[in-house]
Amino acid sequence: DKPKPTSVTPDPASDNMQEVLRTAILAQQQALALLQQTEAAYARLIPHQLLKLLNIDSVVDIKLGDQIERKMTIMFADIRNFTPISESMTPSENFEFINSYLSQMEPVVSAHHGIIDKYMGDAIMSLFSQGADDALVAAIAMLARLEAYNDGRKRAGYVPIDIGIGLNPGMVMMGTVGGAERMGSTVIGDAVNLTPRIEQA
Repeated sequence: DKPKPTSVTPDPASDNMQEVLRTAILAQQQALALLQQTEAAYARLIPHQLLKLLNIDSVVDIKLGDQIERKMTIMFADIRNFTPISESMTPSENFEFINSYLSQMEPVVSAHHGIIDKYMGDAIMSLFSQGADDALVAAIAMLARLEAYNDGRKRAGYVPIDIGIGLNPGMVMMGTVGGAERMGSTVIGDAVNLTPRIEQA
């Protein structure tokens, strides 16, 4: 006699377990993607290079009062006669102008191992930890980029702009300041205080 075929009875519990497992894996993948996006967003506020200098692996590990002392070259770059230029524009046009200019200069600083510490209106404060030569070459490259940027402004019917750049090497304290609800990074020292005066001169 031929053996009778056996029928397999579906196991609802097993199917349900697989669905739960798939849902859990999907939720974990979504959480990981969100964490990576959040980390990337914070990196635009607190650069990874700064974390590295502070010997911190991740932005989530930053603590108030983290600090380190080291020699750095400080750069201040500022648009000359910005006030009369801005007074001729609406607030919206001011933001478009500033962001247009800063978006030209930011990659130049980064390409020469600089860290943009902060934007102060139309001014840029950058840090160079690998030597003054990087800062000097970056400053020259910024002037070259400004020339190309001004060519575009002329073609669009806008007045060309001029910038001042100050460089100063020295020992600084770099770290985090603020309070429990709002914290930021900063650089403190005589070398920092002198740099904007050099730029203004």
